[in-house]
Amino acid sequence: MAPKEPPIIGLLLGRLWLFVSTCGVAACVALGWHIYSDPSLLSQNPVGVRISLILCVLFGTPACLYGIMSALRAGERQRRLRRAARELAGLRRQLTDQERSRLLQRARMDELATLREVAYIVNRESEFSLIAEKVLELLTGLLEPLQACIFVIDEPNNLLKPFALYADGKVKTGARLRASGLRAFSLDEFEHRSVICGVRDGEFHATVPLKADDETLGGLLVVFPRDARSEAELLAEFNERWRDFLLELSQHVSLAVKTKHLQAQVLLDGLTHLYTKAHFTDQIEGHVDFARRHKEPFALILADIDHFKKVNDTYGHAAGDEVLKGVATAIRRSLRKYDSGYRTGGEELAVLLPRTDLARAAKIAERLRNRVQNGTFASGDSARVKVTASFGVAQHRGDEPSEDIFERCDKNLYAAKRTGRNRVVAAIKRSSKAKEQDA
Repeated sequence: MAPKEPPIIGLLLGRLWLFVSTCGVAACVALGWHIYSDPSLLSQNPVGVRISLILCVLFGTPACLYGIMSALRAGERQRRLRRAARELAGLRRQLTDQERSRLLQRARMDELATLREVAYIVNRESEFSLIAEKVLELLTGLLEPLQACIFVIDEPNNLLKPFALYADGKVKTGARLRASGLRAFSLDEFEHRSVICGVRDGEFHATVPLKADDETLGGLLVVFPRDARSEAELLAEFNERWRDFLLELSQHVSLAVKTKHLQAQVLLDGLTHLYTKAHFTDQIEGHVDFARRHKEPFALILADIDHFKKVNDTYGHAAGDEVLKGVATAIRRSLRKYDSGYRTGGEELAVLLPRTDLARAAKIAERLRNRVQNGTFASGDSARVKVTASFGVAQHRGDEPSEDIFERCDKNLYAAKRTGRNRVVAAIKRSSKAKEQDA
């Protein structure tokens, strides 16, 4: 393919050719007029000169006129080329705008699909930990951030504390979440800002409040990697691409947080933040029914703080409350994701362990016992109190009702206290006489 001539060169050559041709026409016209006005010029010159003059006049004029027409046509061609180039540039811009619009529409469709999935999960699931896990997975799949975290309110301290973190391809809760080093932050930080944005530790952080009835109950943190752009440029891109979507998403997640908040007020014991006895009664029925229908193991742990009355008598009831809170915290931090802890009496606690056999439940109870034994708890002043706890463990058998597994577990707890306390009893050795009676 021949190299393309620059438009400016064609334009200059066209105008130069037009100028030369115009000068030629003018010269031929001047020469013809001079011969016409002075006929003696031809008679005074030799024949060859006359012929040359006549040919110059007769043929030079049309040639120069042709040159003028060619130059005008070349100029018109250059104008058409420039107009075509402008139209082509306009078409390219139009195609670019259409492609950008298509990509924006596709991105919006992905956002709407994510919002629809989140709304479905919030309406379908009742366990907030499962809701948080699935929401963070969907959010990470769409935004591809470094981290995404859901915070919930800790009312006594008026702080938003991390509840679930998605990082490195998995959700972290409990001890793994605490080890991540995410800080809690005050509700006051949302007082004058709808979204908290900024660069921290070389990463761009954006936190959206989770509100219900104008009350902030949590927060949604998204952490993006930072590049060479300034903080202002990163903020502008976030506002353009993700701000509105995250605010829409927060409305759905806020409903789940609100439900969790209401459940906490109704179902959680105000002192220990374990579930109440009434909720325990409902949940054990459900777990027993599930284990019976699906033929899966289910275990129960009952715990009792040893010599708790002595703690109250020695240090006061305020110290007893601190001990209860400390033991409950130790239990909550030792449980797996789907386990649940309950306060069933004054110093009596319970743990439901779905999909867990007796041996595994006994190991969990032993871990709880060690954590209580090795911990120290506040007594209301500078002194620290050490306590122990006894544990009974039982596994659901066949088609037995919830009352039977609770009774067997309670007997094992009583055996643990009767045989020295600070121990775990998972099975009571029966006498040969009892075995004969069963036979």
